[in-house]
Amino acid sequence: MKGYGRLVAGAAIAGFLALAALVAAPAISDRTPFFTKGEPREALVVQTIVRGEGLVLPRRNGDELPSKPPLFHWMAALSCLARGATSESAIRLPGLVLALTAAAATAMAAWTWWGPATAVVVVVVLGTSFQWLASSVSARVDVVLAALITMALLLFEHAVATGRRVPAIVFALLTAATLTKGPIGLVLPCTVALVTLAVRGELRFVGWREVRLLALAAGAALVWYAAALASGGSAFFAKQILKENFYRVIDPDSVEAGHVAPFWYYVPLLAAGMAPWTLFAPGLVAFALLPVRGSDTQALPEGPPADDGSSQAPPPVSAASAGPSPALVAARARIVFCVVWGAVTFVLFSAAGSKRAVYLLPAYPAYAMLVGTSWSRIVRAGAGGVARALLVTGAAAIAALLVTIALLLVVAAAGVPAAAWLRHFVSNADVGNVVPMLEAIHDNRALVLACAAAILAAAWATITFARAGRWARVVAATVVAVLALAATVSTTLLPAVASKRSARDFVSRVQGLVPLESPLFFYRAFDYGAVFYRGAPIPVRESLADVPGIDGAWLLTWPAYLPDLNGEARKLATGDEAAGAYEVEEAIAPEDHDPSDRTSLVLVRIKRRIGDERSDGNRDR
Repeated sequence: MKGYGRLVAGAAIAGFLALAALVAAPAISDRTPFFTKGEPREALVVQTIVRGEGLVLPRRNGDELPSKPPLFHWMAALSCLARGATSESAIRLPGLVLALTAAAATAMAAWTWWGPATAVVVVVVLGTSFQWLASSVSARVDVVLAALITMALLLFEHAVATGRRVPAIVFALLTAATLTKGPIGLVLPCTVALVTLAVRGELRFVGWREVRLLALAAGAALVWYAAALASGGSAFFAKQILKENFYRVIDPDSVEAGHVAPFWYYVPLLAAGMAPWTLFAPGLVAFALLPVRGSDTQALPEGPPADDGSSQAPPPVSAASAGPSPALVAARARIVFCVVWGAVTFVLFSAAGSKRAVYLLPAYPAYAMLVGTSWSRIVRAGAGGVARALLVTGAAAIAALLVTIALLLVVAAAGVPAAAWLRHFVSNADVGNVVPMLEAIHDNRALVLACAAAILAAAWATITFARAGRWARVVAATVVAVLALAATVSTTLLPAVASKRSARDFVSRVQGLVPLESPLFFYRAFDYGAVFYRGAPIPVRESLADVPGIDGAWLLTWPAYLPDLNGEARKLATGDEAAGAYEVEEAIAPEDHDPSDRTSLVLVRIKRRIGDERSDGNRDR
């Protein structure tokens, strides 16, 4: 039976990872265009590499230095070359692959340390945590960094646990992490490792071999930095060394790095990022801290699950026993490692001035292992008293949230007008997304209703099984609910919002009027997505006087700058006594655009007046 249980656990882990990949596929596909600022910003670097215009220090839009080292961009470029196209899916693919790889590595480590059943819980907790799930389908460097650091730390801890030397691949992973996002790829895992060894009294494990390999890892990364410095000079040093890795940490305001937040900023962000498992956190903490049934010797080593909520009797302990068993000591050491990993990451990034939710991603595998081991203990031993009450309360909160979401999906699928009502519950930035989301739900109502049914069934199962103390089934129901909701977002909501906010369709219309061989400029505005979908650099001009061949010139700008553009055009000299200066003609503009809008681009053409007649510029267009 033991072998059968391992087979089932292995199949469950493999099946979950395959299902997670399937659910994520529509989100990374070309159906979901780039619509945020960050994704096309990284994609432009990839596009530059694929065009053969730079490998060491590829420049965005022909002149802008990238803000991150190029490992992610190299991987994405290889993905594009393998596919034969520089597309959204090819650029996003490395992030998803590495996120799934890190989840698999975390499951393997949990299996080795705590057993197969715990490994199953750990991988589903990590794979369904909101921030990890969302980041895995985004073309950003953060999830790549998190995956590389995760694999390095897990291999390091395995070496310490087995008394072996730290394998050379750990240091190669540190080099890769540094080439993904800078020195943090070296500083964070080394700090976690040293603090863990210090807390456990194992600093003797670090010897000259490890110091030499660490120096080699840093030196390998410095090779790229030296080459980039030679290529980019002082501008590279100011941007990537000073701004990104120094001032962003100690004084982000001085370089307008953005995302400045107080020390406690990550507390609510971590709670949101670990959702839905955060709602079970009070019960898990109570279970860990308050007295539980049975001896502490059963706390971590794995035994057969007791899904009916009953406690299993602990193995007998000899009176002559000198202390905890070696298995329990080893299991506790792994818990210490996870606590240090999560705490060091949280404190380091909390101390930095610039903060974003994705910065904590390297710690999510540690948090998932802490949550997973607690859940595994509850599944085996049951929970009573305060812990049980808090877990049931968490299950009720999750069930209520799921029912609300499912009912909203059903209402939207039925075509009930709800846009005016829903606008009161979203931020100003998301108001414009309400209508396209409702339309997408209605257009895909068969799929959405199936997902809503699964969410409702999972909500019922979550609270029913929690009240009965069948904790393994509570975990399973929660996972089903998250995957069903993720499938709805991935297949329906995200593509609808992306299509509404992306520059792809707009640029496609621009290409019909302004082919690649014709000059196109930004006037004061800039949009990374427009440059990516144009497939060629679009120079930025601060004044019409800087635009060559002004008569008939094509410009992209924001509606907010149209008055300035018109004013410049009227004042611009033509060199012709009969001329009446220039005028601005809008060629493509969003419908009902706000005059103060600095997000939606407008395509305009500059045309010259000659007396009462206007030149037609380039008549062939």
